[in-house]
Amino acid sequence: MIINITELNISGCYLIESPIFSDERGEFVKTHHQEIFKNFGLEIPSAEEYYSRSKNNVIRGMHFQQYPDDHNKLVFCPEGEVLDVFLDIRKDSNTYGQFMSFISNPHNRRSIFLAKGIAHGFLSMKDNTLIVCKTSTVHSPSRDSGIHWNSFGFKWPVENPIISDKDRNLDCFF
Repeated sequence: MIINITELNISGCYLIESPIFSDERGEFVKTHHQEIFKNFGLEIPSAEEYYSRSKNNVIRGMHFQQYPDDHNKLVFCPEGEVLDVFLDIRKDSNTYGQFMSFISNPHNRRSIFLAKGIAHGFLSMKDNTLIVCKTSTVHSPSRDSGIHWNSFGFKWPVENPIISDKDRNLDCFF
């Protein structure tokens, strides 16, 4: 079982594809392997882990934590399906303002590693979608921040998304 890690076009971000082992009992998927991550120079997010369950057409994001509580994040979707979207907000980065997206679900077993300074959001594409996030720092309400989901040029494939008041009122990127 080899976890495949691919460096993405946004500096410090990686696509992680985990193999699946299936037998008569069900399935087994390894989402983390310290030595493999270490070979890529990735700091293993382990300070906090949480999940959210969302209805179809929910957009959450674009979230990040401000310095000094900014964090690396590992995100995966063990149930349902999400369109993961991430945006480089590091002003000193060569990829500042660039964004990428991937569909993640239990079938493609994709995880995304996001470096500090990357805003993250997602669109739930099915009811009861579960997304798990592991972060390298504990959530700090005073450092919690975000970018308005529809302000940086990404074309979300949904007409009337369900969005929290908090996310609806975030500052625009441009």
